[in-house]
Amino acid sequence: MLSSSLPFLDVDEPGFADDPLGAIAEVRAHGPVARSRRGLELLSHDLVHGVFRDDRITPPRRDEFLARGAGELVAQFIDDGVKSFMAPEPHRRSRRIFGQAFRGQRIDALRPRMREISHERVDGFAERGECEFVADFADGLSMTVLCELIGLPAEDMAEVLPHTQDVELILADPLAPVVPRIEEGIRALTAYTEQLVAQRRAAPRDDVIGILIAAEGTEGRLSPGELTAGIVDLMFAGINTTRIQLSSVVRALVVNDVWGRLRDDPELIPAALEEAMRIYPCIHFVHRLVREPGVELGGVSLEVGEHVVPNMLAASRDPERFEDPDRFVMERGEPAYLIGFGFGLHHCLGHAFARATMQEALAVLTQRLADPQIAGPLHLGPGHGASINGVEEMPLRFRPAG
Repeated sequence: MLSSSLPFLDVDEPGFADDPLGAIAEVRAHGPVARSRRGLELLSHDLVHGVFRDDRITPPRRDEFLARGAGELVAQFIDDGVKSFMAPEPHRRSRRIFGQAFRGQRIDALRPRMREISHERVDGFAERGECEFVADFADGLSMTVLCELIGLPAEDMAEVLPHTQDVELILADPLAPVVPRIEEGIRALTAYTEQLVAQRRAAPRDDVIGILIAAEGTEGRLSPGELTAGIVDLMFAGINTTRIQLSSVVRALVVNDVWGRLRDDPELIPAALEEAMRIYPCIHFVHRLVREPGVELGGVSLEVGEHVVPNMLAASRDPERFEDPDRFVMERGEPAYLIGFGFGLHHCLGHAFARATMQEALAVLTQRLADPQIAGPLHLGPGHGASINGVEEMPLRFRPAG
């Protein structure tokens, strides 16, 4: 099949942002693949899952970012620190080192502190009976927990957060219009990180940053540029995806009226979290490129250099994978939504940490906030065609309950 004969998914049409699932469903009625400005859109869970495991199809690298309007600053940042886009060998080396931040024992040891921080955030608004969930809870939780995990000064995070949101636009499509913001964020976070690393060299601590500094300069380990860019990558990836996904999860639990069940039986929280992430995934799509000949997807033969778009939003509601996919089913079990944090070589390094943070947050929220309701318009973002999308503002009204 020729890709030119496929239906076209118009991701730039004004109505697409308002109802992307409706547009996807209309196109998917013709088959599991479609064309868009971005490339070949993969609309089925099985195709997306398969591409993540296919070494012939890889994330874009520096040359592709330069071709899309990025400058050398962004390209070097891609090379040095963004694990989602690294070539396989440097990615494996970097992942082995940075993976020390996310070992199971380290995460489990933080779970009591995750609950404590969650209680502290709720204490700030519980008596009011209302909150703006993202600003009052999700922002502070994701920042503070990440700080404690890797050794960042919590008092700096209010200044750091806007810059992490600028760097997050590296996932935007189109890219060129937001390159100045990305560059501003990279410069600010690089300067901050270099100063922090200098302080830690002078006064070492037993934390993740200390471990990473010890790996710097060792043969086959981290260069100074990789150390700095890698810490910046941890900040922008660890803070923003968790806060957006947690807010979207709470939205799903509230609108699907399962909050009370979780309050009565907290053991249901892990299953509810997984289904909520399927209903409202915060990663809507990623970019991939065909690197080797002989690739065929959904009956379409692809040439080397062609762009492929694993559409995770589409995959999350794939009726071939999930019965009644638009319905929230806590007991769905298998088949599961396997790709919320990616899959294969480039799957999210911090997926277990993010899950633990959200599980502990929900354990506190469901006990402290009774009968929550969305009390005004939602603000969904961040926009700019970014692949990370979800709740940016969500007013809640509730009854204080402990």
